[in-house]
Amino acid sequence: MNKTLKPEKLELLLRDIRNVLHTRGNPAWVTLVDLCADLKLQGRWRAGWFSLNPYHLGNYLRQFYLEPEWRPDSAGISRGGYRFEVLDNLFSRYVEGPPIKVAVTEVKP
Repeated sequence: MNKTLKPEKLELLLRDIRNVLHTRGNPAWVTLVDLCADLKLQGRWRAGWFSLNPYHLGNYLRQFYLEPEWRPDSAGISRGGYRFEVLDNLFSRYVEGPPIKVAVTEVKP
């Protein structure tokens, strides 16, 4: 079963993703795993019945017809993620206002 979010929640999700990437210096590539870990630090994405995971995050972003790309990490394990330029295109269309700095996790190389 694919989960979907209401438009106002999708806008909030995109805003939070943009803030995370802004805090990280807009990396060229971000994995779903790292993005979920950072989003959970924002509180709203891990509360109650709703706990964000990479599978669900990928499904939510598919509502914008965005599919994750797959690249091997340093251990050779294929990880799903997104290029910043693709996400930035979504931000420019759906998110208003400037990004802000937020708490993020330490990304392991």
